Amino acid sequence: MNLYDPVRIKRNGVTGTIVDIHNGVYIVEDDIEREPVDSTGYPSPWPLYDCTLSELELVTSQPDFQSDKRHGF
Repeated sequence: MNLYDPVRIKRNGVTGTIVDIHNGVYIVEDDIEREPVDSTGYPSPWPLYDCTLSELELVTSQPDFQSDKRHGF
């Protein structure tokens, strides 16, 4: 898998994008923005997950970027 590939994290079902790869650790940014009132304690609206390659599966269908709020559409 490569940087910016769309993936699913097997352990929790979260889909996201690989945003960094370092020493065998893949950083995946969640595709779903958290609500400002989210009480999980994560300090960012776009959660990040540390994963190994074996925890990831490639998602073959691409997200609809025209309706993606992060891209301003």
